[in-house]
Amino acid sequence: MISPLDRTRNYKTSNEVDAENFVPGLYNINDDNIPRSDIHINNILIDNNEKVLNRWSDLFYEICVLSYDTDKQRFNKICEDNIIHKRDYVYDEKRNRKSRKPCLSYDSNLLQNSRKVEDSNIFCECCFSQDKSLKYSRDLIKEMGLKNIIQLDLSI
Repeated sequence: MISPLDRTRNYKTSNEVDAENFVPGLYNINDDNIPRSDIHINNILIDNNEKVLNRWSDLFYEICVLSYDTDKQRFNKICEDNIIHKRDYVYDEKRNRKSRKPCLSYDSNLLQNSRKVEDSNIFCECCFSQDKSLKYSRDLIKEMGLKNIIQLDLSI
């Protein structure tokens, strides 16, 4: 058996944006031109109301708060049905079977680093990388129908 040939050029996925050519500024949260690494989030603008974020993991929490304030019943349904979940599994005692690890839960013990969503009895995960925080935030926005009102202030 022989080893593969050496690459003649650097590998880059088709949807990966080069951080070197990144222009700081406001981006829609669903914009595919947001680089996957080495970018800092400063603020989130929701209908032109600005909230300061210290790290990427705060993004998912703020989207959860917005979702809860917008439609409490829909947000509760998303949590109950485990619509926003991770890829790996955990044993669900309530349903007596394996299910996907949740990003939203009524039980904070099911989450790695939980944070309570305002005055609800729902907890959200707050231990995400930039990529995962953006992914789960986009998933929740899609489920809630809040696509075009959220912008991110990004810098290098």
